[in-house]
Amino acid sequence: MNFYGQLDLTKAGIIAREHPELVKHVKFKDGEHLLLDVNLFDLQKPDNYGNTATLKVRCKKDEQRKGVNYYLGNFKNGEKNEQQPQPAQPTQPVDEEPDYYPTNPEDLPF
Repeated sequence: MNFYGQLDLTKAGIIAREHPELVKHVKFKDGEHLLLDVNLFDLQKPDNYGNTATLKVRCKKDEQRKGVNYYLGNFKNGEKNEQQPQPAQPTQPVDEEPDYYPTNPEDLPF
């Protein structure tokens, strides 16, 4: 069975920094690689977004730290047929004022 989805590399990096004991140093022909053990769970039924599997860092429950999210991504069955995803639009920094000031409450974006 094939799955497609996205792996959250930011979360993987945070977990690797906060749990260096989970990172394995393995020598390959092209040098040393850092590996992180994971589990891919097949969901019994699709979630609200159609995901049928989820990827999580393999870490014993008693070794997990409070407040750390060990989930790295969700996946769907099949193969993605769409073209490359478009890059996300950059968000406006918090300390800057918005470019517009709605004067009518109906113009608010929510």
